[in-house]
Amino acid sequence: MINTNLLPVIIYYFFFGLIFNFLFVKFAHKEILKWTDSEIANSCSLIDIKWLLLNFLFVSCFGYAHFKALHLPLNETLYPKELFRGLIICSWLSLLIVLAKIDIQTNLLPDRLTLSLAIIGIVFSLLFEHISLIQSLGSAFLGFAFLKVSIYFFILFKKYVSKDITNSPGSAFGRGDICLITALGIWVGWETLLIIVLFSSLIMITIFTYGCFFYKWDLDKRLPFGPIICLMSILLGTPQFLRIY
Repeated sequence: MINTNLLPVIIYYFFFGLIFNFLFVKFAHKEILKWTDSEIANSCSLIDIKWLLLNFLFVSCFGYAHFKALHLPLNETLYPKELFRGLIICSWLSLLIVLAKIDIQTNLLPDRLTLSLAIIGIVFSLLFEHISLIQSLGSAFLGFAFLKVSIYFFILFKKYVSKDITNSPGSAFGRGDICLITALGIWVGWETLLIIVLFSSLIMITIFTYGCFFYKWDLDKRLPFGPIICLMSILLGTPQFLRIY
């Protein structure tokens, strides 16, 4: 139990956000090394101030939001259940930031991290029941099915607009993206997941269209989808865990 002055809450979020960030980066190292070389894997494991500051920004903002959402009198005690909620939120934020960082650097979303995201989401659903476990698992399935259908139509679109595709037409979407969206369904439910995927897709289409017009990108150019999904998940998913709305 800790006192509900704002400063201890922010320190609590910051400390565990930093710990989780470090642990998830190290946890993914072996899998990154399997798919890349040691130089890239080691660069992913280095402490990057920019990403740590981003981690600090999100955990501090949502730590403050958690503090305000409780509506507790000053100097009131923050009980273990809410402390544990904060701990899980720290792991959620840090894990998504690490996934975004790794995807930008390597075009990979390690299975170790997406599976960890799914398992922590199941634990969170069981303990706090913001959505039921059945809804969580059903949303994960719907997220998987939705992305598979999206990939199918994307392949048809690419075949229609270009008859000269040398790479696999579905290569713009990776298995990691599917695993990530499936794991997110466990956390946020199908309604929020649909909004996350919709906004992420619109942003990616905008970026890709801009690149094609102004930088003459090829239709087979691969852009990491994971960072946009992670950002939208943080902005749209986290408030519902903290009972902000």
